[in-house]
Amino acid sequence: MNLTAEAVDLAGNRSAKSDVFVLKPDFTAPAKPVITGISDDTGASNSDGVTSDRNITISGTAEPNSSVEVSSQFGPLRSTQTDAGGNWLLDITDINLFEIKVNLTAEAVDLAGNRSTKSDVFVLTPDFTAPAKPVITGISDDTGASNSDGVTSDKNIIISGTAEANSSVEVSSQYGPLRSTRADANGDWLLDITDINLLEIKVKLTAEAVDLAGNRSVKSDVFVLAPDFTAPGVTIDIANVSAAGYTITALFDEAVSGLTLDEISVTGGSAANLVQNDPMSYSFVVSLSGSTADVSIGAGAAQDIAGNDNTASNSLSLGTPNSGAREGFNSLSNLSKSEQIKLYPNPASTVLTIDLSALSAGEVDVFLYNASGKPVFSTEAYKARTLKLDVSNYLSGMYIVQIYDGQQVIRKKVMVRK
Repeated sequence: MNLTAEAVDLAGNRSAKSDVFVLKPDFTAPAKPVITGISDDTGASNSDGVTSDRNITISGTAEPNSSVEVSSQFGPLRSTQTDAGGNWLLDITDINLFEIKVNLTAEAVDLAGNRSTKSDVFVLTPDFTAPAKPVITGISDDTGASNSDGVTSDKNIIISGTAEANSSVEVSSQYGPLRSTRADANGDWLLDITDINLLEIKVKLTAEAVDLAGNRSVKSDVFVLAPDFTAPGVTIDIANVSAAGYTITALFDEAVSGLTLDEISVTGGSAANLVQNDPMSYSFVVSLSGSTADVSIGAGAAQDIAGNDNTASNSLSLGTPNSGAREGFNSLSNLSKSEQIKLYPNPASTVLTIDLSALSAGEVDVFLYNASGKPVFSTEAYKARTLKLDVSNYLSGMYIVQIYDGQQVIRKKVMVRK
């Protein structure tokens, strides 16, 4: 409504009209304002109000040109003004935020003084604390003797662990980032890597947790995943001959367990006195019931650390002790060859010399195993020569040199010491 005024004095003289005064009656309350978010809203979501930013600006919408009063559960905060488009910002960067949830609401007051209802609550959740260090608790399935050592024959692996509840968990290896998953409300998480083609190499896994505010934890301790899909092989041979019978050595090409007398096949005799000499070898005594016997160890008689069953051994034919009558066993003099083969220096730190001069001419297979039974070196060498082996890059510890000349297996221990 456009209002004007004219003045008439006592003599009847009339003034010119006043300037127009516009009367705008407004009895309607503004629409309920909206708090649309904060800046910066860090972390996985940019609209959840969870933030690690200490310098916050609140944003929202309300009736254009209205005054917006923002409050929390602790009382009035401060006010700001909307622009012609109805958008508003409230700078609270000077306020020292604590790590407590703040329930924000807004009311709009229009130019006529009409007050809106309160906005819906917007929860501001400051979080400046990094999550606790996560833990990789294991893998599934962790096969073999232990269900917590990371050594497995399973090709389809799921990694498990714990972290801050609802945090994002990023798993990496020594080769770089792997992939991420999310912890549940209890802090438990699983990472499915069944689609990854695992190789038989040790994988050093670590995890980092990132909470909803974007705070990042320190890395977890390393969990070593050691896939092992290879069945252990086994060779049996004579270690000694006496009137009591044949002492047989079963030499596996890696550490195994579980071999029993029931798994040793003896046709024409019996086996007794089974002893595990070290992680890679057993010995037992075979007594003949007649003039000959055949000895073998079947597949699946022992298992390696990952739970892989062994393959079947060679078959060993025995004759009456002291007769020398077995295939591949010509005389008892062969049993002293182990003593004649020299390893020096022992301990070795740089170069290990293997003296094969005690063996007659021909090729031999030479293997070097670490203390856990894993091969670390192999080669073919010729008898009647010396072999120089660089051990400077090997870890300190006990190693086993295995030599096979087509008739017998010879094993000798050597120390590498830095």
